[in-house]
Amino acid sequence: MPAKPTKWGIKIWALADSNTGYICYTDVYTGKTDRPQGQLGEHVVKKCIEGADIVGQGYHVYVDNFFSSPKLFQDLFDNYQIAACGTVRKNRSGLPADFMLKHPVGIDNRGDMKFFQRKLISGVLWKDKKIVTAISTIHDHSRFEVQRLVQIDGQFDKADIPCPKIIVDYTKYMGGVDKADQYIQYYCFNQKTQKWYKRVFFKFLEILKYNAYRLFLLSPNHQTVGNSPAMTYLQFSRQIASSLIDEYCGIGTRGRQSAAPVPSRLIERHMPNIVGKKSWCHVCWMKVSAGKQDKRKQTMNRPLQRQRSFFPESVQNWIRGMKSPYGLNDITQSLNGFEELRKYIKHGSEFCKEVANILQERSDLESNYAKNLQRLSGKLLKVSSNNIGTLAEGWKAVATMMEQEADLHKNLAVAFVEEISKPLKLLVEAQIKARKPIEVVVDKSLKNLTDRRTEEYRAKKSAYACAKDYEKGEESKNESKAGNKKHSDKDKIKLEKKCDQFSKSLKMKNPALQRLLYN
Repeated sequence: MPAKPTKWGIKIWALADSNTGYICYTDVYTGKTDRPQGQLGEHVVKKCIEGADIVGQGYHVYVDNFFSSPKLFQDLFDNYQIAACGTVRKNRSGLPADFMLKHPVGIDNRGDMKFFQRKLISGVLWKDKKIVTAISTIHDHSRFEVQRLVQIDGQFDKADIPCPKIIVDYTKYMGGVDKADQYIQYYCFNQKTQKWYKRVFFKFLEILKYNAYRLFLLSPNHQTVGNSPAMTYLQFSRQIASSLIDEYCGIGTRGRQSAAPVPSRLIERHMPNIVGKKSWCHVCWMKVSAGKQDKRKQTMNRPLQRQRSFFPESVQNWIRGMKSPYGLNDITQSLNGFEELRKYIKHGSEFCKEVANILQERSDLESNYAKNLQRLSGKLLKVSSNNIGTLAEGWKAVATMMEQEADLHKNLAVAFVEEISKPLKLLVEAQIKARKPIEVVVDKSLKNLTDRRTEEYRAKKSAYACAKDYEKGEESKNESKAGNKKHSDKDKIKLEKKCDQFSKSLKMKNPALQRLLYN
């Protein structure tokens, strides 16, 4: 439809409640079909009323000028017991001659109006900024006042302007479908696809979600708090999405099952969160490290919490990619062996750090267990000391054993930290300190080698071009001496000069090339 903001696409006719925007009926327009005689707008309005099952219930229907006509409004009142109101185009049949005039008589200033009546249908011409024409089977010729900005002595100020009741109610109640479209467009699912039925399916899914939100607000259990709704449309959409994921998401059979429930894993920890400063994207960093991407991107969105596993992801990928027991084939057979070696050393350092952290956590668990066990043994010893008999002595012995076990766990916690965790961390730090100067030297040597190879390639290319020109000059010179080609004396002198120049240039380039090759 050329006059609409979205001019091309799939048209869906809709009937909606004027106050809430709840969509009562929809119909997909499939093009010209075998419909009864009459305009398309009349056929659509009748089909929507019949589909919404409101025939004979005395509803008021508001339509725009695409649908309205005196014939339709009379038919709706007589056969459907439904009153209607709407703006109307001047070229509709059944309108008085005054309605069809471009400049009606007596409609000159803002607020001027003219009514007409034909049976049940009331009509009005009213001038605002432009002339507005409307018809209705609901209203009479009553008038109201509306406020408009009017320029008085070069300044804009609000002024009361006469307005017919038809226009006032039309402005108030015409907009249920627009309200629904506005809400749906806020958080709709707009996936690009060339399959028309997918677009229609997701459109109807968004309509169902909006209708559910309206019913949710009308529910007596979810009334508004003050002037604000109990839940915004965004919150409602998020809760629906999380509920659908929680109920119907597939659970993988491979790997360790997560202890956290599905909603907390999908919302609390892994949903993106905006942080203060930009940093490197972790996914891009992994792709660059794997050689799958050239550049890294910066982002302010990060997961709220990273999910931890027993081994880091780098170690898992390293274990999956090994071809030999220690991955040495990949190092020796690659073109850039030092980079591969650096990756494996880095993976080993990360592995040692993870093991040290795991043992530190184990030490904390052992220490807490020792404290609780020692506390319980003290309580048991105190209780047993107040009693007399062999049973009390037995419980004293149990308390003593618990205290001894607590000491064992305490010593075990200290041993985990002092004998394994700390030495591992010190080892990793010492390796990093020892590795850094070596890596700097190797990177510098690699850069020098790359620059030398580039210069070597350029020298070879230049020498090859010079030798080719020299050979061409010699061939032309030999052909001239043999008499195969006739050249003048001037041409022969030019050929000899060119050959001498190419020969000198080649002699100059060969030593430079040899220095690059053998130095």
